[in-house]
Amino acid sequence: MNELTGAIGVPRDAQKEWVRGRARVMAVPDRSRQVIPACVGPVQHGASMVARHPVTGQCLTAETDDAPPVDVDLARCYVPVHSRWTSPTATIKGGRMAKLTIRDIAALSGLSKSTVSLVLNNSPKVDPATRRHVLAVMRRNRYVPSFAATALAKGSTRLIGMVVPGLSWHMVASINLGVAAVTEQHGFDIILYTATNDRDYGSLIDRVLTSSMSSGLLVVSHEQPLEPLVQLHQEGMPVVLVNTIDADVALPSVTADNYDGARTAMDHLMQLGHERIACVQGLMRYRCCQDRYRAYLDALREAGIQPDPELTKPGDFVPEQIRARSRELFALPADQRPTAVFAQSDVTAYGVMTAAAEAGLRVPEDVSVLGFDDIESAAQIRPPLTTIQQPFVEMGKRAAELLLSEIGTNDDDPGTGAEPVGEKPLADLPRLVMPTSLIVRASCGPAPVTRSRRGRSQTTKA
Repeated sequence: MNELTGAIGVPRDAQKEWVRGRARVMAVPDRSRQVIPACVGPVQHGASMVARHPVTGQCLTAETDDAPPVDVDLARCYVPVHSRWTSPTATIKGGRMAKLTIRDIAALSGLSKSTVSLVLNNSPKVDPATRRHVLAVMRRNRYVPSFAATALAKGSTRLIGMVVPGLSWHMVASINLGVAAVTEQHGFDIILYTATNDRDYGSLIDRVLTSSMSSGLLVVSHEQPLEPLVQLHQEGMPVVLVNTIDADVALPSVTADNYDGARTAMDHLMQLGHERIACVQGLMRYRCCQDRYRAYLDALREAGIQPDPELTKPGDFVPEQIRARSRELFALPADQRPTAVFAQSDVTAYGVMTAAAEAGLRVPEDVSVLGFDDIESAAQIRPPLTTIQQPFVEMGKRAAELLLSEIGTNDDDPGTGAEPVGEKPLADLPRLVMPTSLIVRASCGPAPVTRSRRGRSQTTKA
């Protein structure tokens, strides 16, 4: 690339059409195919040129119809007064684009820098007309705020990271809906991260910290070890767990009351006259599944019913295994077969209902099926599924409120940066347990009654 220096090649009678300004090291558009350390470059007639705005000093592109070839002195440059200013950032080969700053937007808007800052932070103190004006100037000049720069300057941003196990998980959309409802009220946006089973939280945390974008993390926890998140929280980063699978982890958390939900499910089935109630489990290494199974056993024992090991089957949330284990239940002799099944998730309940149909059993006439979660499809299957509803939207809202409280937000500025908090006792950490609800539909009915060999009523199908 050639550097051009020399005299200003503007005719004396044309100089009144140009404004003298200070030079800046800048690249010219790629159409000139030359890069020089100044803000105006040699241009062809009718081509684009780069110049500094006479008011803001910002490097802009100007479309010219009859611009003469111009050589530029390294110490100064001339810009056309009556140019049609276009994009403040142009695609440049061999050099870097010029970018507007918040100071430039303030000058172009005719407002103070602090007012523009309030607009960028989505402050409710800004008049709506002023906000629209500033946003229009930003759009017209293709201005994109630098959130990373904000993070460096203030120690925080108007962004929170939301870590999910996968976008296909039924709970993710509902939790995100609740989170967004709260963050929008406070002028925060969400960055979505996925953490699948084959990637631990350590590598994801490295990405989050390197980008310097997130003021805090809201984590829908899954399989990964939580120690990296605990360490991150102890070092000062706000972290909140949602739907945690480990009740003893040293992090703020929001979860559903799995034990109480399962007790409600069992009470409903026993009120319908069921005694031989099977349980198809989820992943028993999860605390939520342990709580649901403990409630199942407690409900039977308190009703004077000895739990039958033959009626407990591992499902592990795997469809093929759920159907296979359910077939084993329905293959039992008629007087040993369950008349009701408590499934530890709605998806598990679907597998149970499929196996029942394969065995020639009707739901709910021959066997009742009750699920857990109340995912969207639960009301659409036939028969519609009776289930325990987890309040995923409300859990998302409470988790977002908890995280913003950890960040220390106010109306105008994000938090000033978190300080290391060290290890806190579990009792000192916010831990919200949300109530569940029984949603009664059509998959549960009265127990079919026959006479057992012991002469007392027994629930079974002949």
